[in-house]
Amino acid sequence: YTVTLLRTLEATTDLRFEITVLPSFERAWRLAASGQSDMVLHSVLGQEAPDFKNAMIQSNWYLPVQPAVFYRDVAYLDRFLKAVDGHEDKDLTVGLPYGNIHYGLQNLKLPNSSFREATMDSLVKMLDRGRIDLIWCMKLNVSQALERNGITGVSSHSYPRGTLIRLGAGFPKTEAGRALKQKLDDAVSAVDLPALLPDVYRYSGADG
Repeated sequence: YTVTLLRTLEATTDLRFEITVLPSFERAWRLAASGQSDMVLHSVLGQEAPDFKNAMIQSNWYLPVQPAVFYRDVAYLDRFLKAVDGHEDKDLTVGLPYGNIHYGLQNLKLPNSSFREATMDSLVKMLDRGRIDLIWCMKLNVSQALERNGITGVSSHSYPRGTLIRLGAGFPKTEAGRALKQKLDDAVSAVDLPALLPDVYRYSGADG
């Protein structure tokens, strides 16, 4: 969806985007911070680690996404809710996309040993086969991966409830980075994001 947004901006600005997909967000933003790329997508506004904040600045625009936990058996949801409320559960396994474990540690307060990182398609297959108990990620991402892999019978529960995560872009703290940030902020402000990306806004709502 951010690719759709960038391609739309190409039609209204003199910018052209060459997009490279990397296996982890940390690797992506560090490339930008070191000057090997101009920007990184999908930075979480206001929730990145201190080393990111020291090296990068973030966009004013963002896409709203709803974090949710996905499960097959409601018993795992019950265990998850008890675990994040402070009850130890050493056997609970929560799937996260590569490079997102710091979000899990920050928001779920579970020990590092509770998390399993993999690609999104691998995570939904692991959930389907019972190799992990749950997935915690953006509702849109998991829902699309389940559909893409023909997996049914999976339920979701927004967690934390009523929380929207704001996904934007990150730019290096350089003169060029600040100039690009300002240019993109101005260009995106002229775009009707809900009209351009209706699925993003549809999945950013309540449980479904």
